[in-house]
Amino acid sequence: MPELVDGVLIDRPKGIERDSIACQIMVLIGNHVVNKKLGVVNGSRCGFQIFEGDPEKVRVSDASFTSRERISRDRLAQGHARVAPNLIVEVTSLDGSADQLESKLNDYLSAGVLLIWVVYPISQTVIVHRANGLLNRLQANEILDGGDVLPGFEVEVSQLFA
Repeated sequence: MPELVDGVLIDRPKGIERDSIACQIMVLIGNHVVNKKLGVVNGSRCGFQIFEGDPEKVRVSDASFTSRERISRDRLAQGHARVAPNLIVEVTSLDGSADQLESKLNDYLSAGVLLIWVVYPISQTVIVHRANGLLNRLQANEILDGGDVLPGFEVEVSQLFA
C-alpha cells in the first residue's frame, strides 16, 4: 500500500526479506496481544490518517499495535485508521531514504505514537524511539521489550530475524 504525503503517492520499498521480518514481528506481537487481550495488531495494509493539520496525509507502517484503550469496535470500520497506534514497526531496506524515514518517524511521534521500533536487517539491530525522545540501540543478543506500551512483551532481537 503506498503512502500519501504532500499530495504525492509514495511507493513503499518491497522485498521478501523485509516482508518476512515484518511478518515474524507481527506473529510475535500478535500472539502476545491476543493472549493478553491488549488490543489490535495490523500490518502493511493499514493506513494511518492521524496527522493534525494534514488530513490528507496517509502513512503506512510494516506493523503496528493499538491498545484497547485507544480503539473501540466502532472505530474498526472501513478505511484508514483515525487513531494513533501505540507502537509502530518499520523495517528498513537498502532502497529506502534516511530522510524519508526520519520524516515518517517525526510524523508518527507528533501524532501521538508512543513507541517506534526501527528494524535494520543487515546489522540485525533495532533502534527504539520513545515519545519522550529517548533512543536505544539493541543488538541481536539483547532483549527488546514493549515497556509500558506493550506490557510483558519481551523477545531477543535475533528472534525477529529467525
